[in-house]
Amino acid sequence: MTNDEIQTEIMLGEDSQRQFKANVHNPEQVAAEMVAFLNCSGGRIFIGVTDDGSVKGLDADDIRRLNQLMTNTATQNVRPPASIRTKNIRVDDRIIMLVDVPDGLNKPYCDNEGRFWVKNRADKRKVTSPEELQRLFQAGAKLFADERRIPETTLEDLDMSVFADFYYRKTASRLDSSSLPIGRLLEALGFMKNGALTLAGLLLAGRDVTRHAPLFHIAAAAFTGTTLTDEAFLDKTEFRGRLPEQYLGAMSFLERNLRHVQGSEEEGFNQPGVLEISREALQEIVVNALVHRDYLVNSSIKLFIFSDRVEIHSPGTLPNSLTVEAVKQGVSVPRNSVLLSHAQYLMPYSGLGSGLPRSLARCPDMELVNDDTANRFMVCFRRATKRS
Repeated sequence: MTNDEIQTEIMLGEDSQRQFKANVHNPEQVAAEMVAFLNCSGGRIFIGVTDDGSVKGLDADDIRRLNQLMTNTATQNVRPPASIRTKNIRVDDRIIMLVDVPDGLNKPYCDNEGRFWVKNRADKRKVTSPEELQRLFQAGAKLFADERRIPETTLEDLDMSVFADFYYRKTASRLDSSSLPIGRLLEALGFMKNGALTLAGLLLAGRDVTRHAPLFHIAAAAFTGTTLTDEAFLDKTEFRGRLPEQYLGAMSFLERNLRHVQGSEEEGFNQPGVLEISREALQEIVVNALVHRDYLVNSSIKLFIFSDRVEIHSPGTLPNSLTVEAVKQGVSVPRNSVLLSHAQYLMPYSGLGSGLPRSLARCPDMELVNDDTANRFMVCFRRATKRS
């Protein structure tokens, strides 16, 4: 970075990716800062800069001591050990040190006391919620939510006829022709673990999804106006059960609440017409929401139809530093590995990361929003103005 770029960074002040320190002597304190950056998306510590952005600078002894302190802290006070870079920069005839901390590849990170830290705007905070800690494990690909065991479930909680149909679709073989005992087969496919259903097994072939996972459903509402505060509903319902059942319910809701238009002048009045928004695009987004949502967030998928748009909200933001620009190009990072591998045999899903690009090709004005504040990913389809 040039001197001007450094000064611009300092002028911008502290935020979730910049931290100022006049000096550092305590390795535990700087370890907490490093852990917070590693667990989020990385950042930079400016040493020799006060909280208000004044460049205090460091002397030669400070520089020698800090280089050793930073390296030792990253390898001895951070677990697992991290790799950082330090650089000495002259600003306003004073020397400061820049410590670059990357976005961690082995999340979650903690300090020597076993405390997990994350960034909270310009500050940091300790992770105390089990759900948030689970998300950190998920970000480090050490936990897939759909592989979790569902307590108090057994083989009896699996609908064997549904599973047999899935197995035939996947293998073109009858279930009774398998050489594996049913328990081992279910574990091999990720439907069971240690005698209990996994979340994936429950969502794909469980007998009673609502009992064991009451918040994993689709809540749908159609409004007369353009905001959630409208009190008049055209339609309102919830779709529960296995994922294919939720998918069919959501598509039926869209079919009955969106306008159907004639595709050409040759079509007669008795023809059903086509949906005002591409059915294929809606289908892709609904399935994506069911397969890729964050199942560590205890919340429902939201499907809203307004007079001017359709919104589909998936719990959880994009995983593992994915960006909206990346998913538009078909980049996909698996969050639910079992669902990802099996969904195509139960719903219209390719699993190749091509769903969003195809939907964008059909609906170029489709909007994608990765909402960190609300911890959700939102897709918005614009509706054409209704002709009088």
